[in-house]
Amino acid sequence: MAEEKMMHGKGKVLELLGILAIVYGIINYLTVALGWPSYGAWIAGGVILVLVGWAKKTMAS
Repeated sequence: MAEEKMMHGKGKVLELLGILAIVYGIINYLTVALGWPSYGAWIAGGVILVLVGWAKKTMAS
């Protein structure tokens, strides 16, 4: 039982790291390929994270 709980926690951490890696990749793409200023790319990344959080919350309820 405790092992199952620990594996669930690891899955959440890996999911969070995966989402952050995708957003970081999008930010790098916007700054390098499209020439966006870094602050604009980070704002867009923050908006993406908020939307992902909202979608997960909506799907859970």
